[in-house]
Amino acid sequence: MVLSRNIRLRWLRPLMRVRFFVLFALLLAANPALAKRIHISSCTNRPFVISQPGSYVLTANLVTNPGNDCIDVRVGAVSIDLNGFTITGAKVGISGRHSRQVLVQDGTVRLSAYDGIRLGNDGIIKNMRLDVNNGSGIVCAIHCIITDNQANGNGAQGIEVLAAATITNNTVSYNGLNGIDCRGDKFSAADCKISGNTATLNGQSVEGGSGIVAGSESVIEANTVNGNFDEGIVALSGTISGNAVNGNGKAGIVASAGSVVSSNTANGNGKSSSCTPLGGGITVVSQTNCSAGAGGVLAIGNATSGNAGFGIDLGGDPTNGYQNNVAFDNRGVPSGAAGQINPGTSLGHNLCNGIISGC
Repeated sequence: MVLSRNIRLRWLRPLMRVRFFVLFALLLAANPALAKRIHISSCTNRPFVISQPGSYVLTANLVTNPGNDCIDVRVGAVSIDLNGFTITGAKVGISGRHSRQVLVQDGTVRLSAYDGIRLGNDGIIKNMRLDVNNGSGIVCAIHCIITDNQANGNGAQGIEVLAAATITNNTVSYNGLNGIDCRGDKFSAADCKISGNTATLNGQSVEGGSGIVAGSESVIEANTVNGNFDEGIVALSGTISGNAVNGNGKAGIVASAGSVVSSNTANGNGKSSSCTPLGGGITVVSQTNCSAGAGGVLAIGNATSGNAGFGIDLGGDPTNGYQNNVAFDNRGVPSGAAGQINPGTSLGHNLCNGIISGC
């Protein structure tokens, strides 16, 4: 059977993303001199420059000034273990935007003038704390793995990637803009896997922000997304499943054409407004504004209650289908059961204010 290009890529990418570990291990085996970890003890007056592949480890807390990066990575196949120590006050804590296959783990970067960590393609960041950096906590390009980190109180995004990243089990809160941002660009789909994260109270800047923002072909599942200033989750075509999205300032979930939205809970989102889509539990729109227009969306098995608009707003578009949803005490117009789901095409029973029907 001939697989489509997208299916082949989805199957291959997990293998591609672990290649760094394999190649790095082979590199160390071929050159035992690289197996010895190189100590990093200072970056006070100038950056510690990494110009050779290998394994590096901090031996102390590092403090520098906002005019210098602390660690400047200029080569690929590098592992940096912060060893529980903290980098404070740099321009960028760890800068390796033009280097591939860089691993950063086990420490804290805080109070950077710009971003906490910047990595290029195939970067791996795990078990890090990124606190109160003036820019984003983590910035990474494509095919990055970002897991088990905490990014709190940063001025821009908590975690910002370009595309094709795996972002799992992170906590992002009180960031100025979005908690997690993976949008792709005009040349490629976002294609991010975003799962098991907690994104709360983001959007603290005057611009506001959402919990999770993802571009096309992304998978957003099993996240907890509560109390963000704007939307909880904003996504283009993709899968949005099993998330708990509650108490966000605008819509809980905003999905665009071709999305599958299933098994989510979306409660208490939105504020009263003449723009109903901004107050719904789950809203299907072409943009995060008042104009509906996304077709080909499936809403299946979701539970919504207490939202300022409809529990589920499919914009009256018959190309959007829905079934097995529960919508209770949402404040759509008209009131009562009819105000719980703004329909597309009912594919089965739904429960609206205790009434089993197509709603």
